[in-house]
Amino acid sequence: MTLSEIRELPEAKKLFKLILGAVLLWILALILFLQALDLNAQARRDLTDADKVINSSIVYKAYPTTNTPKTGDSVDDPYAAVSEIVASLGLEDRILQLSTQSSGVLLQVERLYGEEMVQLVTLFESRGLLAKTAELKALPVDKERLLTGTFLLETAK
Repeated sequence: MTLSEIRELPEAKKLFKLILGAVLLWILALILFLQALDLNAQARRDLTDADKVINSSIVYKAYPTTNTPKTGDSVDDPYAAVSEIVASLGLEDRILQLSTQSSGVLLQVERLYGEEMVQLVTLFESRGLLAKTAELKALPVDKERLLTGTFLLETAK
């Protein structure tokens, strides 16, 4: 029997299709395996990066803060201090809420430019007020983006 006669046999055609299918399955399995290896390596890199960030934040929190006020600078009445700060910056018309709560003074201001927000936070720190919580939102107003801030302030201990 010659090679061309063997090719014409139905069993040879089935065997060729079976071998071709097996080769394709092996190639597919190899591709999936390589992708799994790549995903595993990426996950390890992500875990390493996350570990670095966490360790850096632990080290950062361990450093003493330089902006904390001295003991003599603490505020007796935080509500009055916040009111004075707001008045000194001329933000009275942009206050949504200013109230005293059991956990501190709640201040909510709107329509602030970035520089005004920086001045506000800087004055808080200089007067011995610490933000227990802070929420900032950038909202589009006309063609600009203005900031809205909600602060829960307490005196530095």
